[in-house]
Amino acid sequence: MVKLTNQICPLVNKWSKAIKLQSPKLMADFYCEEAVLVGTYSQPYEIGKPEILKYFQDFLDNESMSCVINEQTAQVVGKLIVSSGIYTFTINGDSIEARFTFVCISKNGQMKILTHNSSVYEG
Repeated sequence: MVKLTNQICPLVNKWSKAIKLQSPKLMADFYCEEAVLVGTYSQPYEIGKPEILKYFQDFLDNESMSCVINEQTAQVVGKLIVSSGIYTFTINGDSIEARFTFVCISKNGQMKILTHNSSVYEG
């Protein structure tokens, strides 16, 4: 049975708040070893934590950054959470809206991101 909720997944909430710390290692640690990231600026996507770490090394190389979740809906199926919505990145004073989908799974008693897809939203 699928449960729908507007409550932000705690892991996605932590991820969005951690962006401002601009720590590639911290960001990569949110992901499973075998995670896939189709990032906002991926070419075309990253597979596994080493590639995801490299993505965040490049992505977070700015003077200042933050991320706010504007809206989202989560689908909860057992220990799997699929969170989809819109977030806004502020990068060096410029705002960029993007769509996202996070698939989060419990691994060894901890929630981790299994798949993350993000794309610029021109709504």
